[in-house]
Amino acid sequence: MKRLSVHVEMQDGRAFDAKTSTADYVLYETTGRRQKPPWGGISESPSQWEAFVSWAALRRTGQFSGSFDAFMREVDLVDAGADETVDPTSAGPGDDS
Repeated sequence: MKRLSVHVEMQDGRAFDAKTSTADYVLYETTGRRQKPPWGGISESPSQWEAFVSWAALRRTGQFSGSFDAFMREVDLVDAGADETVDPTSAGPGDDS
């Protein structure tokens, strides 16, 4: 699974940025299995998965301390995309140096 860069905007205007980790993905799987009925995987519930791993990353980094339910009541937007970290030692596109 690729690391995601997430940008989260809350209804009250707060905004957070984080990067997901394997721990966030595993937490989704273990939490989802305990639910009644169990949560689906990423292909069955992509919006829930994206919101959960974003919440988990924010919680892990100390930016949000509330529960997932509290997060869902307060969140306005979750924007997650593949981490496109660029190696600063390599030439970028169009760099002729």
